[in-house]
Amino acid sequence: MSMKSSSFGDLSGKTALITGGGTGIGLMIARAFVSNGARTIIVGRRIEKLESAKKTLDEEAGNGGSAEIMCGDVSTRSGIEKIVSDFESGEQRVLDILVCNAGIYRSEEKSWNKSLSPEELSNQFLSSRTEDWIETLTVNTVSPYHLSGAFIPHLSRSSGPNIIVTSSIAGVHWSANSSNPSYSASKSAMNHLVKIMANRLAPIYIRVNAIAPGLFPSEMTEDSPWIKQAITTVPAKRMGNDQEMGFTALYLANCGYINGQVLVVDGGRSLMASGQ
Repeated sequence: MSMKSSSFGDLSGKTALITGGGTGIGLMIARAFVSNGARTIIVGRRIEKLESAKKTLDEEAGNGGSAEIMCGDVSTRSGIEKIVSDFESGEQRVLDILVCNAGIYRSEEKSWNKSLSPEELSNQFLSSRTEDWIETLTVNTVSPYHLSGAFIPHLSRSSGPNIIVTSSIAGVHWSANSSNPSYSASKSAMNHLVKIMANRLAPIYIRVNAIAPGLFPSEMTEDSPWIKQAITTVPAKRMGNDQEMGFTALYLANCGYINGQVLVVDGGRSLMASGQ
């Protein structure tokens, strides 16, 4: 077995499907996969974003890698079934890598203030809508579980099947300044669910791991007013970049001895953020 990094990252002959692959972290992962030889299917709801992403991926394809687009919505059971059906319509029966990256962030509450009165704290707890909690947990937690389940037969035909879930450091640490408890709760639940899924799939050794990113450029962060302040809490003093996310996904996709793990990639922010 070669120890060259180029050999370790090679995905030639592999097929990957990435939800939310048209922008942000999903596109970063897709770029790494396509550049290293994978047939990569990016799934999203907005065709214009997918087409734009495909142009980028086509320019970076290497080692036989290619990019395909598929419109799909993971927020409903019927949407998930359609994604699987569309995958099968191309006479494709084997899936090597499933990346459950699609997610949502619903802004709910004002920033916490340690000097709030009991009445103000109560109002802040109750300011979040039940509908936002349900939608967030459905997309960020339930959908990856159901999508993974739907693709088990196709993954089981691979010689090295694995599932990668995009989680968040919001599910790893607590922060008094968190303005979105439903998002944090959905990611924390997903981190635990990764271990449950890995355990259930252990008999057929479909690996399941999660990436818990800190601050990376994405549609969730580009218009957020707190980003500049948040970066000051990162020991690295910057956001992560495309290569760092892409290499992380390549590592999990290729290292067949890692299973049921949540890999934090945050420049050290989670070491500093608790209680801030």
